[in-house]
Amino acid sequence: MRQVSFEALITKSINRTKLILFKPFSLKKWFCLLLIAYLAGNIGGGGNFSGGWNRDREAEAAKQDYASDNYLAQADKEDYADEELLDGWTRRPRGQCRIDFSFLKSGVALAFIGIIGLFAIALTIFIIWLSTRFKFIWFNSIVANDASLKEPFRRFQKEGDSAFKFYLLLLLIVICFLGLILLWAYFNGASAGVFKENADISFLRIFGVFALPLAVAIVGIIVFVILGMFLDHFVLTIMAMDRCAFIPAWKKFREIAAQNKKDMF
Repeated sequence: MRQVSFEALITKSINRTKLILFKPFSLKKWFCLLLIAYLAGNIGGGGNFSGGWNRDREAEAAKQDYASDNYLAQADKEDYADEELLDGWTRRPRGQCRIDFSFLKSGVALAFIGIIGLFAIALTIFIIWLSTRFKFIWFNSIVANDASLKEPFRRFQKEGDSAFKFYLLLLLIVICFLGLILLWAYFNGASAGVFKENADISFLRIFGVFALPLAVAIVGIIVFVILGMFLDHFVLTIMAMDRCAFIPAWKKFREIAAQNKKDMF
């Protein structure tokens, strides 16, 4: 692997950034690059920027809301202590409530839940497909200093679809892995009796029951994160440069990694 100094790398990155963003400056280009970066998954997060100057007013409002809720709850207990309400709720004496989940037994409710679940799955798959395609568009934007959308979207169709299939397979593997970890933790807890009512539970007991599944889950997540980093920064780059599918790019990446183990580590 070719040795590159960090100073030279940072200097080239800064110069490239100036060229793309300011030579010439174009607000339309900025918005296009922002959209491409966001859809490619290179921008994320957000924050809470509320200041501390209004916290006293918020605390006072919270106190008033809490007092009002207590007053209404007490009035509700007195007025409806012996009354049974509809809509799946049953009012018990002393203001205790019980949720009636019998409506879930109806076919309409199950069909509605199934439709929502299928819609969520379809939306997730679509987002993964779109994000994978835009990873190649983002690569093209940086290398070619081009903020266009339509032409690169069509040009990288083969590479994007090939990478999307692997990302989808990887997602299924991650879901199965986490599902097995949850089942493992559940059966460990059930065999140890920590889910029983009035069980004698201590921190050491909980740690002893769930420590091994948690450790395996953490190691697995770290492995998947490292694999995702290699995919995004190496395999997809090879695919974009060589205009090849995922399997040939993965083989080439393995050859590069094998020849430069120390540098890759």
